[in-house]
Amino acid sequence: MLRPPALLGILFLTTSTFVAALALMTPWEIVQVNTYSPSGRPGSSTISYIKTTITGPNSATNTTANCNIEWDSITKGQTPYDTAPECTPVEDGLWEFEVLRADPDSQRSSISNFSLCFTRMTNDGNLYVGSVTLNSRVDRDLFFMCAASGFCYANLRSESTPVRVTPKAIGNRAVLEEEDTPVVVEPD
Repeated sequence: MLRPPALLGILFLTTSTFVAALALMTPWEIVQVNTYSPSGRPGSSTISYIKTTITGPNSATNTTANCNIEWDSITKGQTPYDTAPECTPVEDGLWEFEVLRADPDSQRSSISNFSLCFTRMTNDGNLYVGSVTLNSRVDRDLFFMCAASGFCYANLRSESTPVRVTPKAIGNRAVLEEEDTPVVVEPD
């Protein structure tokens, strides 16, 4: 016969396994995307940005995070690539995101055609990744417009909201660090 502590241990393992499985069954949701590219006119801002909001709808805690990146391609030649900034803090771990080129042949950073790769690490060290490509082609995810003055912006179309991102478990951070395993994610 099992004693009560053993029953609690089984219950805990079953519950944590169920929660982890549930987190993978339901996609994350991108509920907001705003982008901006300046005109380059003298005296105006030179900062471009991509701002997005992602949430993990299955979590028992608040996992909604704002993820923002800014760069100055006009005066500093910067791009949004090759960096993985952290998003706003959440109760259970953290989010990071990375902007990837949707068109590898393009030399110019784009605010209307790009991939977003999200990494989610829970407080217990479990790592998940997911990516999605957003673009403004006809009937796609982003509404894109440029003003006569030269600035451009793109927003997530209301009929595209939320954009679903399927997470994949890639392991536990402590185990990956012990094995010295680099985490490399290719966009879907």
